Amino acid sequence: MDISSLVDYMLKMQVDTAWQTQVAILDDLGLSHANHVLDIGTGNGYFLCKLAKHYPNKQFTGIEMAVDLANTANKYAHANNLSNVDIIHAQCPSCALPMTYDMAIARLCLYNASNRCDIISWVRDQLNPGGQFAIMDVNDDNAYSYPHHDAFSKLIHAINLIANDNNWDRCIGKKLPSLLIQAGYKDIRLHIQTGYSSFEMDIDSFYNLLYGYASITRKVIPDAFTEADYKNFMAFLDELKNNPAQICVFPSYLVSGRK
Repeated sequence: MDISSLVDYMLKMQVDTAWQTQVAILDDLGLSHANHVLDIGTGNGYFLCKLAKHYPNKQFTGIEMAVDLANTANKYAHANNLSNVDIIHAQCPSCALPMTYDMAIARLCLYNASNRCDIISWVRDQLNPGGQFAIMDVNDDNAYSYPHHDAFSKLIHAINLIANDNNWDRCIGKKLPSLLIQAGYKDIRLHIQTGYSSFEMDIDSFYNLLYGYASITRKVIPDAFTEADYKNFMAFLDELKNNPAQICVFPSYLVSGRK
């Protein structure tokens, strides 16, 4: 599987594994009452299109800066006959939008945006009075295996080497409440989710999710995450299948604020 296919696979897995929990939280934050919803960094559009199918009476706008991902998002929308989805190929915060929104969502995208503070402030200007901004993102400080396993630690270390090389912040989750407060948002709320975990997910789904992480990491930085490291990690995943008491967690943060 090539790197683009692996990324598409991973994006879908990340959506499906946490879907029920995340939609329930978004509804509680006001999604159920929102008419117009903005999705920042919409990626391949899988999450946005799934929302649009779930809420056919709402209008969704997705913004994606990568042309290949924006094209994929458009294909998903057209393939599912979603007339309530509009994909914009543009970069935040410089793009002009056709309307203001009742809710904005940024899912697993601000960690790799160097201008994340500018984006957070810009989103506030795109919201209607009382509109909500919900951010779902990573916090690798809290990723762990128990009992400790070197293969898992090696993967986390390698992922963070990729992040450092690209000026990403894989520990942005814990910083989001402060960033929203600084940008003038009110009623800040924090949810720490453990949805990507070996004890909450179906073990085969969890195995496939971590297989994706390891495969992408092996392709991106083969010198730091070697073939031996990859094989050790896959052996660790086999242990997880056979030993449910071995726990492995990738937590994510969902932080929201109101304009």
